[in-house]
Amino acid sequence: MYLKLIVLSMGLKKVLIQASSRSWAGAPDLCMKTINNVTVFEMTLLKVLEIINQRFAITVIAPSFEAGGILQKIINLNPKIRDQVDLICSHDNSPLMRMYEATKDLNASDYIIRLDSLNLFSKLDLWNYVNQVIDRYVPDCLKFPDDFPPAFSFDVYKVEYIRELVDLAVDPVFHVHPKYYCLQENDFHAHTIDEGSINLTDDYLLASRKFMTTVYDGERMEVDEKKIVSSGDQLSFHYQLAGNYLDENDIVLDIACGNGYGARAVASKVKNIIGADIDEAVINKARELSKEYSNINFQVDDVTNLSFNDEIFDVVLSMETIEHVDVNKYCAEIFRVLKPGGRFIMSTPQNSYGHIPINSSHHTEFSANELKNLLGKYFILDRFIGIKQGRVVIEGETLGNNSFVVCKRRVTV
Repeated sequence: MYLKLIVLSMGLKKVLIQASSRSWAGAPDLCMKTINNVTVFEMTLLKVLEIINQRFAITVIAPSFEAGGILQKIINLNPKIRDQVDLICSHDNSPLMRMYEATKDLNASDYIIRLDSLNLFSKLDLWNYVNQVIDRYVPDCLKFPDDFPPAFSFDVYKVEYIRELVDLAVDPVFHVHPKYYCLQENDFHAHTIDEGSINLTDDYLLASRKFMTTVYDGERMEVDEKKIVSSGDQLSFHYQLAGNYLDENDIVLDIACGNGYGARAVASKVKNIIGADIDEAVINKARELSKEYSNINFQVDDVTNLSFNDEIFDVVLSMETIEHVDVNKYCAEIFRVLKPGGRFIMSTPQNSYGHIPINSSHHTEFSANELKNLLGKYFILDRFIGIKQGRVVIEGETLGNNSFVVCKRRVTV
């Protein structure tokens, strides 16, 4: 019933499901993980098919390197999918151009839904609300609040808006998340979904977290430096931002360093850097990948119980770590090893529903205010950036999908 209303009223013609077997960081994408031997990608397709009940077209939009690959195989092997889902592979680095290619047969006034293939638990029960908003406001795009967990979201775009962005040749960061360009330009209208209409309950969060346990089973983000797509990869962006706050005489600790990607990324900006991680196998890999760097050393260490002496580092870097550990031990140890006035530079997912993260390897995820209050006990906050999604930053805004924070150590706690 809801979907019929959308088709008649707002001209919704397609659902575009963005998919790739490879993440922006170059590693295997989580949508390729399996639950009971079925990929999340396939589960998402089946869920969308069930909800739309053949009322309009579904197209998977994927990078060109996926042509003839695993995505097509998954579609072909499932009789419930292959006759109802198209696959268009194009433009490795630009989801915007993929959307453009997939909507050439539509009218400018038509609307499409874009859904990520990992977003199995998107709040698709909002169709009636979406219909009412588009009838009333006729926006160029419709989006969830900036700090709403992406795993439960989707975007709505007017086809005319997609075409205008292509004509304008907008910055590549907006090719990944076009909705944020709409927020900055007076010529366009972005409408944000009223959070009071979403009804994301604790029961739904808990059920989603439990179901996705085998998907979010890693303790760190994987990176393949040779395959990173810079316009979309957020982890490399964290270290790019961090480089603006480093000095050539700095002694730096990069804690939870993984395979050493971040340490290598900033090594040329500092005097010496130690990469530390709790996983010995990962540290051995980091050493192997970093042989050419004379100012990087690696060692096994635990961020909640560091082996270093007090007050020895000018800077501690810690990207996507605090959500995995005891936050008070974490902050206390970083405070302890930093010199007075030393800099702490960190990032973490930002989430207005972070008390129950869908990622089962995360203990908690923080809203902007929650993180400010926690860090403020130990550090003086110099800069708080709300990264919207990917690499999108709007100057002065702290709400986003991710928090990037630059602090100074207090003299005492």
